[in-house]
Amino acid sequence: ARIAQLLVKGLADAGRELTIDVDAFVRAALALHEGSLEQSYLEPAGAPPGHLERQVLPVLLAAVTSRRRPVG
Repeated sequence: ARIAQLLVKGLADAGRELTIDVDAFVRAALALHEGSLEQSYLEPAGAPPGHLERQVLPVLLAAVTSRRRPVG
């Protein structure tokens, strides 16, 4: 729950909002992280820790966020 709160606040500060359920996005992001970490153990030269997340997460965020609608 804390990760979801931080994500929503960070996106709001950046003028963005999720277009999908925040809990679903958090689960997907954590699965990406865990899978990427496992891949870095299997292929250390081809997928160093953090590499896949840095490539995929910005694309994922762009796909599931939009400009935040003004309040009021």
